Parts: sequence; C-alpha cells; structure tokens
Amino acid sequence: MKRLALLALLTAPAQAQTSPPPAPVPLILGTTEITLQGEAHPLTLQRYRFPAQKGQELHIRLLSASAAPRFQLAEPDGIPLYDSQNGATGPEYDGLTPQTGTYEIRVFLPRNNNSKNVPFTLVSSLR
Repeated sequence: MKRLALLALLTAPAQAQTSPPPAPVPLILGTTEITLQGEAHPLTLQRYRFPAQKGQELHIRLLSASAAPRFQLAEPDGIPLYDSQNGATGPEYDGLTPQTGTYEIRVFLPRNNNSKNVPFTLVSSLR
C-alpha cells in the first residue's frame, strides 16, 4: 500500500500549496486562436479553465524556449484526458471534447526539473 502511494506521488504533476486559483480562458466556439503568456514555477501548477460542449474540436499547444514545461488537460470530472509528460510526442493536444463541462489546463514543471521559473506560451482553439 505504501509503495502504491509513493508511486502515485512520484508520477503526479508537481503541486504545491501556493498554486494560484485557475484563470478563466475566453475560449468561445469558433474562436480561431487564444494566446496566453505565463510562467511555470517549481512545485506550482498554473491552471486555466474553460467551458466546452461534447464533441467540440480542441487544440492546445504549449510553447517555450525550454523543453521543461508540460501540461495536463483534465475533463470536467477532474480525470486527466491528456498529459504531455506521459510519453506524448510533444506538448500538444488535438482532439474532441468527450463531455460537456468545464475543462482545466494545468501547466507545470516535472518534479525532476531544476529550473527556477520558465516562461511559456499557451495557444488554444475551440471549434
């Protein structure tokens, strides 16, 4: 039991008590593209929320001069739909939203990263 809890702790995105509240993202049906600037900090999630309807096309791309920042896309029930840290080919998601509700993008630095603060650009569209 202790090993399972430790494994879950080691593989989860870095989180801290100082994570700011989620910022609303003005993604609207038919929006061509929204660009947000941010900064990933060690042990802190940068969180962005937006509403979507089931079956909408969603595209998210995370850009940074450093390869360090990663992101996770969580469904309205909180379950991760995509995690760029888990063997993905790059920090990019392109797919359909599986359910109606409020989604959350969580930008973070992996636990084994020694970077201080890393600037990033988050580019998203919803159709």
